[in-house]
Amino acid sequence: MYSTTNHPIIPTPPNAVRDAVDTNVDTFFATISSSDRNMVKYPQASSFTVQLPQDYNNIIAMSLHQSFISNVSIDFSLGKNNVDLVFRFTEIQELTNGTDVEKSIYVFVKQFIANNNYFRIRITDGSYTQTQLTLEVQNRMNQYVTTSLLDYYNHNEPQATYAWGNYIYSATTKTTTDGHMIMIHPKYDTYADAVAACNSIAGTTLSLDLNSLNNFATTYGSALTPPPLLAIPSIEAITDLFLEPGTYINITTVNTSYYDYVSNLIDAQGGYNYFKLFYDEVQKKTIFGNNISNFEIVMDFEKYYSENALIAGNIRYDPTDISRCSTTCNSSKSTHTNYANWGLPTYLGFSGKEQTIEYEAKQPLPTFYYYDKNTSPDMYNPFQHETTSGFQDLSIYTLTPCNQINIEGEAYYYMEIDGINMIDELLPYKNDAYAVTNGTTTGIINSIFAKRLIFETGRGDIYKEEDGEVKTFTPPLRRMNKVSIRIRYHDGREPNFGSIPFEITLKIVCQKNQLNRSSNPGFAAPA
Repeated sequence: MYSTTNHPIIPTPPNAVRDAVDTNVDTFFATISSSDRNMVKYPQASSFTVQLPQDYNNIIAMSLHQSFISNVSIDFSLGKNNVDLVFRFTEIQELTNGTDVEKSIYVFVKQFIANNNYFRIRITDGSYTQTQLTLEVQNRMNQYVTTSLLDYYNHNEPQATYAWGNYIYSATTKTTTDGHMIMIHPKYDTYADAVAACNSIAGTTLSLDLNSLNNFATTYGSALTPPPLLAIPSIEAITDLFLEPGTYINITTVNTSYYDYVSNLIDAQGGYNYFKLFYDEVQKKTIFGNNISNFEIVMDFEKYYSENALIAGNIRYDPTDISRCSTTCNSSKSTHTNYANWGLPTYLGFSGKEQTIEYEAKQPLPTFYYYDKNTSPDMYNPFQHETTSGFQDLSIYTLTPCNQINIEGEAYYYMEIDGINMIDELLPYKNDAYAVTNGTTTGIINSIFAKRLIFETGRGDIYKEEDGEVKTFTPPLRRMNKVSIRIRYHDGREPNFGSIPFEITLKIVCQKNQLNRSSNPGFAAPA
């Protein structure tokens, strides 16, 4: 009645085929997009929890099957603490003859050298090429000195305030024993408090004269420990002191307002423009130069670049002080101090062992012979002596970093999935008691679930399985219906994805509630 040819019996597959497929497991794939999260509860895409489409039971293995994570890394940012560079003038040759604008610049530089004043620039957060970073630093150095120069003359006639580094000192009614204005640091309520602090730091009763207070500022002053007192001579006194008596009067006869006169002169020449930075493509280094004065790049981490130093200068708000939070808040700061790359100087290649090279006015110019002097004169001789009457006799000073410039960003994203992390991670070096005692750092067991390269293209790249890690469970994980995901960098900072989504696909292998037929091909029929 029924034709057996219409309903053939399906033969049992050969053992080779059956053994190639584990019939005792089910494999599932769960795709997750950061845009799937509750954005009210989890405003940042770098960390969120989502409910999975179903319950996954008896899980024996999990892995990251695919990932598509955009490159949103910013190579230079306040969170990485690599956007600040501190520098100061250390020497300027005597000016024997010069224009009025040269005299005003000369006096300003001499005054800043006398009390060990410093400048701090902060570049814009972002990712740079070598040339862009070189220009950014050069322009900001010149602009910051220009601003400081104008502020110095503006606020010193009459004497009201004085900027020492990141601190604004206030005038008092007190003068030094040689007749100069004494100003106090803003943290001290009274002049007496500031004097007591100076004596405590020096360990003796400090002589309150100009040279003693300048020496105190040079010996003890830093961004972390600014001097409580400063002696600030008037413009007239300091001009005649550094040049010759009567110089100030000769300049002021030209114009009734000294500041307006100096300001117009500075503006006319385009500001202070004596810092010159040159990116050498052969050495892959940014070479610093100044056409009129010697200088240094400050490399003291604790006193100028540490978080305590930034907070002391009120330029990096303590993240626990929410009431003062602003655009300079450290919302994604590193949880570990980076002892390899800190501050902008280390990224520019400085090690702290560099020394400036002086090129006197009659000496040959700094020359880079591997560039063509006819087609690329600005690269063959990037540093030139000034041609104005006074500065033409001053030396050029150059400073070459020991190491190459570093504009490389983060290499990896670190992905955590709460409860199923499987990769052990060494922590960045920390200069604490454990490290001092043992000579090494420590780590975290089962710190992350996966680690993925950050690709240069803006949209990242797709990672596929067979190249990564597999988390196994013995015995099987009974159930999973949600995952908590966090993406970070090695130092603990989280990337700011903004409105850019990322996607991942999890591979979940579950054990069936049955015997493995491939290993149990059959049972004997009962008698």
